[in-house]
Amino acid sequence: MRKTESGMYACDLCDKIFQKSSSLLRHKYEHTGKRPHECGICSKAFKHKHHLIEHMRLHSGEKPYQCDKCGKRFSHSGSYSQHMNHRYSYCKKEAQERQEG
Repeated sequence: MRKTESGMYACDLCDKIFQKSSSLLRHKYEHTGKRPHECGICSKAFKHKHHLIEHMRLHSGEKPYQCDKCGKRFSHSGSYSQHMNHRYSYCKKEAQERQEG
């Protein structure tokens, strides 16, 4: 890890630069392949803690994201966004109309 003249943190292995040293440390997993966050139930491992947290919802059944239009629930924010933006564009339109009105 090296600090640039502008106070940023530069990766020694590629040209990426980060504002925080913690961001650089997370980035280094991309080069090492290290996956330090392991599921205690199925042993699947992840590079980032937030991916483990989302994965754990598969085991618990938790679905914190819900479409206001059709009521469908999702365990991952990405699945919810995909539902709203692509598969069910009418849900997105209805939600926007409620927010505007």
